[in-house]
Amino acid sequence: MITQTPQAVPAKPGRAGAQQPEETPVVLRDGSAITIRPLTTGDVVAIAAWFDGLGPETRYARFLAGVAMLDDRTRWQLAQVDHRDHEALTAVTPGGAVVGIARYIRPPQASTAEVAVAVAGQQRGSSKSGSA
Repeated sequence: MITQTPQAVPAKPGRAGAQQPEETPVVLRDGSAITIRPLTTGDVVAIAAWFDGLGPETRYARFLAGVAMLDDRTRWQLAQVDHRDHEALTAVTPGGAVVGIARYIRPPQASTAEVAVAVAGQQRGSSKSGSA
């Protein structure tokens, strides 16, 4: 459970005026901190590490199949978001580890979206996954 959610930090201009993704620091019930931020194309390696932290049951629930590993193409596809019809948010520890990913994908011309959320096994049952 989240105990404190500070206001989102506005995106900051980067090189050549590019916008940096918004990051929201969050203090959890157990006092630990994470940052919620949009997934970026640079998160391919972090996606692989996050997937490795998912247990078999969580992988099955998330991917609706017994997925043992993510190949390079799948990791790359998971990192491709347009932040409109396909959005993904990550929960990141202060050390930079992605411990959770939530995403939605809205098919073209649809008014609904498919949603998926998965939290890495070491975080399941902690306040990061919303359990006591």
